Amino acid sequence: MGHYHGGSFRLIAGRDVTVDKRDVILLRQPGTAQQDSFRFLSEPGFAQGPLKLDANQEAVFQRILRGAPSRTLANGSSAVQIDAYDPIWGDYPNSPTLSLNAIDTAELVEIGQNLTKPCSAGDPSPGNSQCPAAYTYFGQFIAHDLSDMVVETAGTTNLQTASLDLSSVFGTDIDFAQSFVGPTTPQNDLRDIARDAAGAPEIKDRRNDANLAVAQVHNMVARFFLRERAQPGQTEATARRATINYFQTAVMQDYLPRIVGQAEVNAVLAGPRLLQQSAPFLIPMEFALACFRFGHAQVRDNYFHGFAPQSVTPGDLIDFTHAGGLFANTAAGDPKVLPSDWQMVWPKMIGATATLRTRRIAARIANNHGEIKSAIVNDAQAPDGGRINLAAETLIRGKRLHLPSAQVLIAWIKANHPLVPLAHIDLQDAATLDKAARFTTPALRTLLENGLAENTPLWLYTLLESQAASDGEQLGPLAGRIVAETLIAAIEADPQGILSPGNTFQALDLNGTPVQGNYGFDKFVERAFSP
Repeated sequence: MGHYHGGSFRLIAGRDVTVDKRDVILLRQPGTAQQDSFRFLSEPGFAQGPLKLDANQEAVFQRILRGAPSRTLANGSSAVQIDAYDPIWGDYPNSPTLSLNAIDTAELVEIGQNLTKPCSAGDPSPGNSQCPAAYTYFGQFIAHDLSDMVVETAGTTNLQTASLDLSSVFGTDIDFAQSFVGPTTPQNDLRDIARDAAGAPEIKDRRNDANLAVAQVHNMVARFFLRERAQPGQTEATARRATINYFQTAVMQDYLPRIVGQAEVNAVLAGPRLLQQSAPFLIPMEFALACFRFGHAQVRDNYFHGFAPQSVTPGDLIDFTHAGGLFANTAAGDPKVLPSDWQMVWPKMIGATATLRTRRIAARIANNHGEIKSAIVNDAQAPDGGRINLAAETLIRGKRLHLPSAQVLIAWIKANHPLVPLAHIDLQDAATLDKAARFTTPALRTLLENGLAENTPLWLYTLLESQAASDGEQLGPLAGRIVAETLIAAIEADPQGILSPGNTFQALDLNGTPVQGNYGFDKFVERAFSP
């Protein structure tokens, strides 16, 4: 499973299941109250590794640091999968028309290398969008809250809850012994995530230390909660609920309209929809592996003044993580603490004062993505200490997990969901391809003209259709529909969420009066850092 820091959670009774030191294992006989605890697997004398279960036993696994809910994994002799992914494409995974099989891995690597190739002098560049730069990392934070994919031989497992409930911050039950935020040095101003003495993150989802920007978003959400908890009359539970309600409101009224457009949000709410409506809601494979990975293309080459140093690259943001290792104190025994002058400068990244914008979505992404440290990418197909091309890795994973091409998916949707309005960006049309591929390399353009435009990997199509539909300002009709449906369904999956029946939540400004108009993430950030 590459560099994923967890274990395998698929169980067939009577066979092995692999666990790791962050799990608590409880074995009990079905139908009885008898229960034996295997304790924390990190305790001395308890070896990590395969655990043999009797056919009459069931196992309950509880993620302790990740905070995923406890789940029963065995029922007699049948295999049980926890929080799988649910493909939109109805023929998955046994269709004879798995069209991506026609694209070999070497070609996917070539595509990835072309996507991350630096622009030469005189080459057209996608340029910047109208969207403030922080939204790239709001998207990454949302993705982590909904999906934590473990790839196994028999399929995939999601270690996160499929509802947008901030479980990446809180877990399923708040552990108030945990530190939600951590200090920087020398100001000691609690503007970092919580870390141990070695600089490793002590948060529910360690992937939120994948880069400094998403760590700063995590810190901001945690500070929002701590501010709410400090208000008169608030309890831990009510502060948590308030934080989730405000966050969901910002997603519905700000993030989604920016990414897919208000018309698409309205169309999804009105119905009909592509996604299953019956419980439990599961994250679509197409969302997790392709359509919601458009944020790779939004990453800027440089964040001038977005962090305290004058010039900050995406590589710098990765280096200021535990895996990156660039913390201020390097002497033996010193704690590894984020320098105070490396925290995010929020006014530059969001709101009316923002001077930095996301890069337009296009089939040409920041060349820093061509050499990402494999240690920060779940299930990366590279040795420890190696580097990967993130674009190629994304394409290869889609093939390995049998995603359909965009064209196969569109045809299936039109045949099986004819009432769902879905415009088709046809890359085989010469004028459309000219617009969609105007920022690609000549080599990638040639591949598109020689068959790739009629059999396009879904992630690559997501980037191309955005250019064709809106010059890279928003997602196109296919990816936009899938992203809008998934995020709205994930909020609906929260039984106490803002879209649940009877929820009367109203966002308030700092004076306690109802917010007029839409509630945006700029207001969320302002509230998080207010006294």
